[in-house]
Amino acid sequence: MLLTTHTPLPGLRLADDQVARLSRAAGTRIEAQDGLLWVTQDGELDDTVLAPGESWTVTTQADVVVSAFRGAATMMLRSPAGGRLAASLAR
Repeated sequence: MLLTTHTPLPGLRLADDQVARLSRAAGTRIEAQDGLLWVTQDGELDDTVLAPGESWTVTTQADVVVSAFRGAATMMLRSPAGGRLAASLAR
């Protein structure tokens, strides 16, 4: 499934080990609503794990992979004004 949006995506649910790939995501804030999210930005050495209530902002135009970690998770994606985020979901 491919989603393209410039508005917040509330309650995007990922099943355990499901992956979302974000493109053109610079400035997008990823917010964990429940469960744990594992966030990897292409080209970066460090990954980030988000617990409920935590957020992380994409700093480059590199693709970002977000996966549910240790069970299902729900996230909110907030793109910057004028941004156009593309997200694809895979299992």
